[in-house]
Amino acid sequence: MTSVKPYDLEAALEQLGHHENIFGIRHHSPACARMVVEAAEELNPEAIAVELPADLHDCITWLAHDETTAPIAIAAAVTGDPHSGCLYPFADFSPELAIIRWAHKRNIPVHAIDLPVGAPKHPCVGEDEIEVQEHQERIAEVISQESWDTQVETAAVGQSWHNIQTAALAVGAATRFLQPPDYHTLRREKFMRQALRKLPGVTLVVVGSYHCLGLLDNSANDTTPDLETDWSLVTASVVPYSFAQLDSRSGYAAGIRDPWWQQAVMGKSRAEVVDVVRDVMVSVTRELRHQGHPAGTGETMEAVRVALDLASLRKLPSVGRREAIEAVTTVFAHGEILGRGRAVAQALQEVLVGDKRGSVAPAAPHPALVVEIKHQLASVKLPSEIKEPSKTLRVDPFSGHTALKRHVLFKQLEVLGIPYTTDKTEGTQRGLKAQGYTITCTWSPGAETATNLAAAHGVTVEQAVAHILLVTLNEPDVPLDTLLTTLGVAIGCGIDQVVNYVVQELTRNWLNSLSLHQAITVAETLSGVVSATDAGALLLADDTKNRCVSLADELAPIIISSVNGIAGSTDPHDARALGHLMSFGTEYAGLLKHTLYRLKTHGSTLMQGAAYALAPDDDTKALVGSWTDQASKPYLVGFLSALGPAWPDSYLLDEFIDNIETIADSAFINMLPSFRSTFDLTSAGEREAFLDRLYERIGHIDTTLDPQRAVEFATEDARARELLDALGLMDLSFDPATRWRLILGAQPDQLTGTAQKMATALDELYGFSPNGDASPGDGRITAGHKPGTISARVWKEDIESLFGHQGVQEIFGDALEAGRGDVAAALDPDSVTPSVDSLKTILNLKGALPEARLAKLRPIVARIVSELSKQLATTVRPALTQLTNVKTSTKKSPRLALAATIRANLTNVVEHDNRRTIVPVNPRFYQTQTKISPWHIIVVVDVSGSMEASTIYASMTAAILTQIRTLKVHFVTFDTQVIDLSDHVEDPLALLLEISVGGGTNIAKGLMYAETLIENPTRTAVILITDFEEYGSINRLVDTVRRLHDDGVKLLGCAALDDSGVATYDEAVARQVASAGMRVAQVTPLELARWVTEVLA
Repeated sequence: MTSVKPYDLEAALEQLGHHENIFGIRHHSPACARMVVEAAEELNPEAIAVELPADLHDCITWLAHDETTAPIAIAAAVTGDPHSGCLYPFADFSPELAIIRWAHKRNIPVHAIDLPVGAPKHPCVGEDEIEVQEHQERIAEVISQESWDTQVETAAVGQSWHNIQTAALAVGAATRFLQPPDYHTLRREKFMRQALRKLPGVTLVVVGSYHCLGLLDNSANDTTPDLETDWSLVTASVVPYSFAQLDSRSGYAAGIRDPWWQQAVMGKSRAEVVDVVRDVMVSVTRELRHQGHPAGTGETMEAVRVALDLASLRKLPSVGRREAIEAVTTVFAHGEILGRGRAVAQALQEVLVGDKRGSVAPAAPHPALVVEIKHQLASVKLPSEIKEPSKTLRVDPFSGHTALKRHVLFKQLEVLGIPYTTDKTEGTQRGLKAQGYTITCTWSPGAETATNLAAAHGVTVEQAVAHILLVTLNEPDVPLDTLLTTLGVAIGCGIDQVVNYVVQELTRNWLNSLSLHQAITVAETLSGVVSATDAGALLLADDTKNRCVSLADELAPIIISSVNGIAGSTDPHDARALGHLMSFGTEYAGLLKHTLYRLKTHGSTLMQGAAYALAPDDDTKALVGSWTDQASKPYLVGFLSALGPAWPDSYLLDEFIDNIETIADSAFINMLPSFRSTFDLTSAGEREAFLDRLYERIGHIDTTLDPQRAVEFATEDARARELLDALGLMDLSFDPATRWRLILGAQPDQLTGTAQKMATALDELYGFSPNGDASPGDGRITAGHKPGTISARVWKEDIESLFGHQGVQEIFGDALEAGRGDVAAALDPDSVTPSVDSLKTILNLKGALPEARLAKLRPIVARIVSELSKQLATTVRPALTQLTNVKTSTKKSPRLALAATIRANLTNVVEHDNRRTIVPVNPRFYQTQTKISPWHIIVVVDVSGSMEASTIYASMTAAILTQIRTLKVHFVTFDTQVIDLSDHVEDPLALLLEISVGGGTNIAKGLMYAETLIENPTRTAVILITDFEEYGSINRLVDTVRRLHDDGVKLLGCAALDDSGVATYDEAVARQVASAGMRVAQVTPLELARWVTEVLA
């Protein structure tokens, strides 16, 4: 649909040329801001018409006021409709503000002629607000900053207003032909035409250049309905604004890039613009030096020269914004995008955006948002004036309308950054967060100031909150975590607009690529609406709630199908996630029944424990009771994690409690560090709830034993005497209360003697939480010591004297994993048990320790890597024998080719003693080949934080593959960046010391780099080792896999590479890459070797 006949562009411009009283602009244009005033001086109009909603006319007086300082904005919303908000920012270089100020000084009337904010909405069939917004974004994209700068801004220096008016009209007309107006734009232009016809005399019309053709009288072709004059009432305020908000990259509405630059070049001559460029280069240099990067006078002068030369080469009358930016990136960043390039971009943005903030004339009415907030606070009997005293009250959001309104208002003020509440105290009930809380409310001078600052976001609380949240979502490449955080906040604040936006975004762009944890997080967030457990959800519209319920329903099958991806997990978070699923309702419990049954037999030990917790059978209580030895620790960790806050009351722990209280002292001492570390994973509040349960038992232990158990205990006691005697603990005897205090880290003041020493040694590591406890309890659980209270040497001696050598191994292992690098120096390399877990723990300390201390760890790492590599080579090498540079032949050699011999003699079978025997009449032998055609193996390894164990196995396996002459091996690692470590691939120790584990995941980038290494696709195999938790573009990843497969590359995606062959991975993404041609499997190093042999042999 278009408001003009399809003229060619030349005819349209000729038509506009006859209307010199129409000045097309861009809403923030230094050139137009100056030229429109020059045009007004020459045309001497009787009135001014600007593109501003007609019902905001009263705000013009305060825009033009002598005491008003830009940048400022008009915030408006339909009265009673918090979701109708809009924002109109102005700066000194805004042409509308420039002409309004000019007219105000000469008492020339200014008319707002755009469609009112309060006009009824009449969307065209099939068109909604999102489509209107997308149309406006397309227009903004066509009239890009760069094209406008080139055609209008840079060309304006030394030009007349006639030339700039023509250039601006040309850009607008061209854009209109490329992107015809939508229905909403046609309604606006019809209203503007009608408004202009009512104005007498000569009127200078200042509107966006896109609309100029639409203002010409062509009513015969107008298909839009007549506009009503019954507008809704609108609340509007002129509010302070800032350059930071005006910059378009901030996400705020109707902005422009680099406002400081726009202000600085406004009205400047060519020589003055050169001074501005020089100031920019000096400021960038200063900012880079402040960041610690080398930059000086030489770079500054060179950057100025480059900017001037670029303008000259492009035959521009002056240096423009584009030339200044290109000069900076060329000279200071050396063309780099990353590294130094990022620092330069940050410095450039800091300089060109600026920190200017506007102010409104003191006599102007108070911002509507301030009035609204105070009114809402007073309506629920809360302090709203500085003179009012603070008020402490109890809030239970579900107890009534007033309490609900208070609760949601607190949430909204928090989003607005208004410091109104303090001393919030929340309780817990059986480890679960209580719904009610106490809080203190104060309207302080700080709250008053913050409210005035927030006024630029809207005129109602809901509009302002929605605006702030949507700004966050308007940033490019918004990560899922931000979406979910924003969704939770929006639900808590009852903001329909934002909830609908995020739900739509999740449904359109994320639903089919969510990992299990991400899907669970989405479901948990939506459960506040679905189950009405979030008080803010009570304020949402029914349509919004229905959309949330629909999305939650779509998530259920995705989550259930992804559970298989965590079957091999050793992370307690995965067990907790499984427990969360069961808490979502009977629907999930029913769907998970078969999966849990399978986990009991095929999952990792931790996930088996979780499955038994969530789907117990008749034997589960006895099974849990047997988990009192070292090997059972993962089962118990999974069990407690899956039950979450419910574990303290679980009947399944009855026999476990009995056995803890009755096992021999020696067994208890051996297991105490393991028990303490296991229960330390639970919150203090949960352990205190468990203590309450134990209080009913302690002191009432059944001491009668059957004869058989008495004999077993006597035998165990005999063994215990030897250990206790060696440890100097012959006088030790632990009663049930002491045992549980040691295990739970509870009531240390009740412990004495050796028990107290044990508690002190354990408290050095366990119980301390630097980030606080989600359920802190009431103080009966010790918080432990701050790390480093005891020196590592003394601590080791204490542990060894109390728990023996095995205790040192376990506790120091946990200490290393917790980041206690000081304990590493106290370890003896020969005493460390070689394992992937210990190697992973020590390697994690690389970035946290100084080189002097790290050097002491190298012998330990070297020994572990050496031992593990020997063990792995023994397993893997036999499977790779077919890949050596040999062929089979009848020529004799010391090496018999058994498989080839059997195949060659299958016809030579005789029977002897009723058994068939192959007679090797034609034996085959291995012969060395002189010519080989090597296969190219590219191992691409994900080194994000979740892939530590697989990274270790990948390094050792790659080193083994390099020993085969027929293979050329590349070793590439990636997180969000790619590093080629092929030079170290033959030495697994050097390789592991070079790898830095941690960060995000961009699988597509890793594969795209591997693609550049390929010389002969049909003789190349790419082995991708990742958990498929892709943070980058899923589509780009799938396209890359499909392209490699189509080229003939052999592809294997290892969801795990460890000795278990059971993985934790994103099943949804794995399915997509599998459909594109990559074989995806969970493999051990041996199975990987067999695959390589199968594909390459």
